[in-house]
Amino acid sequence: MNQKIRETLEKGITQSLTTLNKSLSWDLEAFPEVSLELPKDSKHGDVSSNIAMVLAKKVKKPPREVAQSFIDAFEKGGIFPENFVQKAEIAGPGFVNFYLAEHLLYEELLDVLQQGDQYGRSSVRKKESIHLEFVSANPTGPLNVVSARAAAVGDTLARIFDAVGYNVHKEFYINDAGRQVRLLGQSVEARYQELLGKTVAFPEEGYHGEYIVGIAEQLKEKYGEEPLTWSQEDREQRFGQEAIDLNLAGQQATLKNYRVEYDTWFSEKEMREHKDNPLEKVKEQLIDWNTTYEKEGALWFSSTQFGDDKDRVLVTKEGQPTYFFADVAYHKDKVSRGYSKMIVLMGPDHHGYTPRVLAAMEGMGYKRDKFEFRLVQQVNLLKNGESVKMSKRAGKLVEMKDLLEEVPVDAARYFFVLRKLDSPLDFDIDLAKEQSSNNPVYYVQYAHARIVSIFAKYQEETGESFPLDWAKVDLNCLKEKEEVDLIKLLVNFPTMLEGAAEAREPLRVPNYLKELCATFHSFYTKHRVRVDEKELREARLALIEATRMVIHNGLALLGVSSPNKM
Repeated sequence: MNQKIRETLEKGITQSLTTLNKSLSWDLEAFPEVSLELPKDSKHGDVSSNIAMVLAKKVKKPPREVAQSFIDAFEKGGIFPENFVQKAEIAGPGFVNFYLAEHLLYEELLDVLQQGDQYGRSSVRKKESIHLEFVSANPTGPLNVVSARAAAVGDTLARIFDAVGYNVHKEFYINDAGRQVRLLGQSVEARYQELLGKTVAFPEEGYHGEYIVGIAEQLKEKYGEEPLTWSQEDREQRFGQEAIDLNLAGQQATLKNYRVEYDTWFSEKEMREHKDNPLEKVKEQLIDWNTTYEKEGALWFSSTQFGDDKDRVLVTKEGQPTYFFADVAYHKDKVSRGYSKMIVLMGPDHHGYTPRVLAAMEGMGYKRDKFEFRLVQQVNLLKNGESVKMSKRAGKLVEMKDLLEEVPVDAARYFFVLRKLDSPLDFDIDLAKEQSSNNPVYYVQYAHARIVSIFAKYQEETGESFPLDWAKVDLNCLKEKEEVDLIKLLVNFPTMLEGAAEAREPLRVPNYLKELCATFHSFYTKHRVRVDEKELREARLALIEATRMVIHNGLALLGVSSPNKM
């Protein structure tokens, strides 16, 4: 439903609440938020609200009795504009279902046609701003397929947030400081020595994989044997930084090829070395709030005070800040930038991360509800029905780059949002490459291409130019069930996006597109577009063009192309 219809319904329900609260002596000090959704079955009306069921507990009345009170208020008139709601009915345990005036449906369809690629995008920007951090993979190696899933989910969420009116900032946190960088430098240095024919001990916890050899080869080509004149500490430090730079450049190139662009790349190293000393300020703030103590030469944060299962070390006895300490400083930096909500998408191995960071934020006086941490679960690659390893270069590492060499970007991005974030995902490589209706992305793209071809053939045979002046087309002649079902689904696009944003469920977009394409095919199978009657022909052309527009807009939110030919 469009914004105007939603606002009119919300205003009418709120007005009814005010009236009923007074006339029935409910004595409510505050009203619950009005929730509206579109019923799955069109027999149950055009819009449904659970307001009566929400109120039932507060006023201690049966939900259906409360719902009847609403309907009585609506039927008395004056709640909605004239010729807006045809009727309201009670359904199930107490839903209030509204049947809107028929003309509103055609007005909304005209909105789709006139807004085009802007349909579904809110014209009103929300006051809230969202900081969205996703992927943030360690730059100690190439991106893997879990990162590919996080990138698709995160970027799609950002596009949805933007579409519904949020100001959203996309950020990649670069873990380019600390022990892991030293280990990376030691690993590359060892492989470099081996390339020169020397026998050296490989670091016990070093990074394995052919990509380390590849970095060492690049450094050997760049420097030759000159590094042998450096101290081993210098070699490890410089090789570590150069390896970070090379890996990061590779990650950035892979993500760009994946159609993911970030607003900022935030360096942990730069934060630690900043002249304002943000880590020291975090320590001072925690000390001021009496949430730290010293034990065995280390500085601890008493996170158990705030619900964590154990206290956490901030500074080791050697005087080194921990990764936890740096993460706390990073999240404090986000707060200082003024975002309403900070959302972090994390890998499946970060399940213990949330309690400790939230504890630290609360320990510095910040509200927990400003932060939201969500896990993006594991990916299982399948080929010929069996789990496979995709990497050609990195030992046990399953590289994102390798996957994208095997599977088109369109298919990869589409497949990775087909499950809820917290559910493991089976990625069928064969299905992703298949050019048939069994492939969900091909099925949707084919519907778009099919509509384009219908218009192209029609224009070639008739010489008529498109688009028509849609405002002059009589859309009211679209009366068949399949036509009305298609219109109702089209105009639900903005509402679906709002729900996807609030639930953090980008999978609602491909689910919607699948249903939309199935409804379109059902219409197209039963009804000819090129009928003799001019009014009906133009109305059906308008209907399939609106369908094409919404398919295009939905695919764009997924970062997937809308081909004109397939």
